[in-house]
Amino acid sequence: MGGGGGAIFDVGRGWNGTYVVSAFLRRGNPAFSFFFFFPSRSPQHPALFASVDGTGRLDLWNLNADTEVATASAVVEGSPAVNRVSWTQSGLHVTAGDDSGKIWVYDVGEQLAMPQADEWSKFAYTLQVRQTGWGR
Repeated sequence: MGGGGGAIFDVGRGWNGTYVVSAFLRRGNPAFSFFFFFPSRSPQHPALFASVDGTGRLDLWNLNADTEVATASAVVEGSPAVNRVSWTQSGLHVTAGDDSGKIWVYDVGEQLAMPQADEWSKFAYTLQVRQTGWGR
């Protein structure tokens, strides 16, 4: 998965069925890695990801705001084992689906979905801080 602003994203499958997302600044060691079930990056916002899991949880992560706590979360009605997540091209809706073919569509507020003019530079800074250990 590619990024902008010199950031490169790599998604790999973890030993326990989770996905591991690693962000790299140019070439070198990962700036950070985090575990998601089935992650999907927003088509509009460089630092916004969605993830789902087997308990029916849908999380939105703005890595410019926090790399350890989801920015927003919801539990899908009935708590099914959700196994897919994707974004609409506008970035204003995220969809979650299960094995039986049921799909849920959630609105993402414009304030969260649409990046500010400086989001790419913030994201590059976030990656650099995580890679070098600055700010710890």
